[in-house]
Amino acid sequence: MRWSWQKSEKALVDTIALTPSTGMVLDPYPEAEAEVGESAEESSESFLSGIFQAGPLAVGGLIANALNVVATVVVARLLTTNQYGGIAQLLGLFFVLSMPGSALLVSVVRRITAMTTVGLGAEAQAWEARLYRKAAFGVAIWSVFSVAVEAPVSHALRLPDDGGVAFTMIAAGFWLLLCLDRAVLQSHRRYASLGLSLMVEIGVRTVLVLTFAELGWGIWGYALGLLIGEVAAAAQAHLSSRRAWDYAVMAALPADQSSASLTLSIDLAAALAGFAFLGVLQNADIILVGRLHHSNAGSYAAISVASKALVFGAILLGSYILPEASIRWHRGGHALRQLGVTLVFFLIPTVLLLLVALAVPKQFLTLFFGARLAGGAPAFATLVGGMACLGATVVLTNYLLGAARRWVIAFLGVGMVVLLVLIHDADGGIMGTARAELVVQGSMALAVVVAFLIVHLRAHHVRGTSTPV
Repeated sequence: MRWSWQKSEKALVDTIALTPSTGMVLDPYPEAEAEVGESAEESSESFLSGIFQAGPLAVGGLIANALNVVATVVVARLLTTNQYGGIAQLLGLFFVLSMPGSALLVSVVRRITAMTTVGLGAEAQAWEARLYRKAAFGVAIWSVFSVAVEAPVSHALRLPDDGGVAFTMIAAGFWLLLCLDRAVLQSHRRYASLGLSLMVEIGVRTVLVLTFAELGWGIWGYALGLLIGEVAAAAQAHLSSRRAWDYAVMAALPADQSSASLTLSIDLAAALAGFAFLGVLQNADIILVGRLHHSNAGSYAAISVASKALVFGAILLGSYILPEASIRWHRGGHALRQLGVTLVFFLIPTVLLLLVALAVPKQFLTLFFGARLAGGAPAFATLVGGMACLGATVVLTNYLLGAARRWVIAFLGVGMVVLLVLIHDADGGIMGTARAELVVQGSMALAVVVAFLIVHLRAHHVRGTSTPV
């Protein structure tokens, strides 16, 4: 009992103080742990301890989301409707281009956890360092390419050819470096450090974009603030990840040897496809509305930004469920309790935002974005419902990728194609686009839930038939 209380106490203190936390607390009395055996294992896997463990990341995500809201509201009032719509397009471009980084994060987390659980921590560190050097060289090449294609991409998106698109593309390159270091933090379950990384990224970006907007730098200034924010976050995360290797406390868990032998290329290809599909599912609407009916871009951007805060939260929570699922499936278990914790953190803001969108949509949009951007109020609740479904898809996809169930990406690919067709048919209409989102994202969420249930039913059957009677 004393050991269990000290575990919870340390996690609670780490959560409140946002100090670095290993996520897996070492028992100060190893002999006592050996005596309690299975009961200690059950205690460490409890739902409450999961709340404590994910707490630092949730707090960091909450603060980051709050800063995002502040930036969104103030920028919406400082810029014109067309400028705000252009910024939404740039953010959509950034999130689509950032998917390779997110995919690499999944692959690196799985690889490091697989190597560390079989005692190859030093080899994993050396491998990650080599990969980081190669990625840094690739980002340098990408930056040159981004400047070269600035003009044609800006023309295709009907945006000013003033460097904003190039800044956004380069920022996506630095996001890849940021993902590599965050993968290290996730693999060692240092969720407090991960939460701090989120606050640094969004905090620097918020201060800069508001300053540049006040100076009248418009879309160009926003893109510059985005770029500097990603560079600062990448530098801070790199320092934190180096320290994480010094504090690595992965327990010697029974490991699935076949998982440790998976090549990076296989995991990367699967994750890249999955997150590319998710990126399009998340951002295709705002990009196409801006292109098909540019006058609707500002109003749609307001309900889009508010609704997609849910998806942003789901992505953050995926940073918790991915390593938890990977570690536990490596040792032949599951991460259902950890998934329950994740869904609790996701459902609370989802329900609150949906109630607001149903009860006072116009008042909410007017308060935060101004009356000129409140034209999408009738479609607000519809889009919130669609993004809630997408958020659930993001969480479950992270879980299934952590469990090495790569075939889930096939559902995402089909959903992406259908969504693009339906949004194009909506011809830039706000309500038509929101309805397309709800139909497709709802269907996607249902398909992924069914896939999740099939995975666990099969796993349960295999474990049951393999257990001696």
